[in-house]
Amino acid sequence: MRLSHVVYIISLVICITGVNVTERELDWQSMVFIIPDPNGNQSGRKCAQLSSNFCYHGLLVESNQRDYRWDSRAHEVFRILAWRSFKSFNWFSLQDSELGSCCESQSSLYLKQGRDRGMSPMEYFAKSTDFSLSREKRLNYVSVRFDQWCGNIISAIGFGPGPFRYHAEDSRVTEGRHHIFPIPRQAAQFTNYTEPSYARVKQSDEN
Repeated sequence: MRLSHVVYIISLVICITGVNVTERELDWQSMVFIIPDPNGNQSGRKCAQLSSNFCYHGLLVESNQRDYRWDSRAHEVFRILAWRSFKSFNWFSLQDSELGSCCESQSSLYLKQGRDRGMSPMEYFAKSTDFSLSREKRLNYVSVRFDQWCGNIISAIGFGPGPFRYHAEDSRVTEGRHHIFPIPRQAAQFTNYTEPSYARVKQSDEN
């Protein structure tokens, strides 16, 4: 994963969360990213084996887009689309049988979140890989686990249209407390980035 992609994700968080959109009920969709966490849940631990930045889970879609069901061949078409570019987006499978590869996990997600919602393989793939900015894309999903030493640890975040949704992974998570991202394996520090003005992670030389 190139540093430019990491910088893009950080700027995406800053830009999207700062956008003020109307409060009308939008069709909820979310592009979800798993945060690598060696001490976290199963997804976080597996992601930490593959990337120190993030693992793309995929696009979650709540509502049917149209009343149409694509046949079984759509599954194979999506596998081809995903195989060609999954590494570019850190869209790794987190299944034990194909950890870090493709495409059973990704195509299964298409069946549930795409085909069953009436979307073609191309349509779902295009939406899943559309990282452009828009006024309706904002932080709309956070999944949080509890740590006895650090409190609320963010394990996944998602961006897209629709209302904000907060997922507590167990009963000890408290929304009113501070939330932090997992501490990476290597020491990291934030430095000011002059143009454009946002913070980026700079890995230190310390182990």
